[in-house]
Amino acid sequence: MSCDCSMAEVTPGHFSYSMRSSSIAFPLFDPSWGIYTLPYFIRRIYADVFTDVGDAFDGEWKLSRLLVGSGAELFTNFELTYRVTVTLRIGVARGWCDGGTTQVYAHLARRSDLERPWRRPHTAR
Repeated sequence: MSCDCSMAEVTPGHFSYSMRSSSIAFPLFDPSWGIYTLPYFIRRIYADVFTDVGDAFDGEWKLSRLLVGSGAELFTNFELTYRVTVTLRIGVARGWCDGGTTQVYAHLARRSDLERPWRRPHTAR
């Protein structure tokens, strides 16, 4: 399990933003499924739940303008041809303030592009 809380505040010129993000990730299971003798495997499946709070402003910061969003993601690691590990991330996020929308998304990338501290390295080949 991993928790990530970060804070960012930047003031380039007259424009500023403030953001707080928190997430918790946990493994669901480690199936190591394959298709017969083909070199394609699903290694592990895990989830991530997150919340973001922030505001972009020009001038004075006001608590009443903060925007809140949250969501959940499922990640799975695939191993292709015994050497390439890719991660599929499928998620849903919701903005909870006025005008907020729900977005569903998917992202496929090589494992190194999405490296997170809770991922275990492969120990056996």
